[in-house]
Amino acid sequence: MQQEYKPGTRREPDSLAPVQLERTSIEEEIALMQRGKALPLTLSLLLATLAATAGVRWVGQLDAQQVYAHAAERLESIDSQQGEAFLRCALPNVQRSQLNSTIALHTAIEIASERFDKFYGRQLAHCARYLTDLETELASVRVPSDMTRQVSALRNAAREFERAWNNYRAYLQDPALPYDYVRATPLIEKVTLAWGSYRAQQAEITAVLRAHQ
Repeated sequence: MQQEYKPGTRREPDSLAPVQLERTSIEEEIALMQRGKALPLTLSLLLATLAATAGVRWVGQLDAQQVYAHAAERLESIDSQQGEAFLRCALPNVQRSQLNSTIALHTAIEIASERFDKFYGRQLAHCARYLTDLETELASVRVPSDMTRQVSALRNAAREFERAWNNYRAYLQDPALPYDYVRATPLIEKVTLAWGSYRAQQAEITAVLRAHQ
């Protein structure tokens, strides 16, 4: 029931202060809650970003290691299936230890040459395909960019090895030139030196590639 206003009577105005204070308090609490939730969310996003970045770097590092490992395996396989395979074809009785010694290899070539004389050129012609494949296979190896120069030098060494053998074979197959030890010796020496250079570079490059795994 509405009270009757009487002149001279002081009327207290309706106050909204409590309602405003309550509303303000609720809004402040909501803001605090939102700020409180935002901090963990920001931290979560930051941690997720860092984890994703670390994951990408780890995958990139893993891929790089795989490239090095694959390149090393390819070089070793090529050396065995083309380089060593040629020498086993050209020198059927060669021992593996002789492949690692230019002096022993020189002796083995001399023995084969003296045994088969000029006919030894035919055997070398039969084995020549391995030398052609050696350089071709080296050209197909995928290597990291920091190893491109070294592998290019290895290809050149393989090319020199093939050239030395081809020169020796040409001498053996020349019907106008009889086999002569004095004439054959420097040609054989070029063969063994070229092989030693190729083999040393192959071992060094493979070791570097393996070290990055």
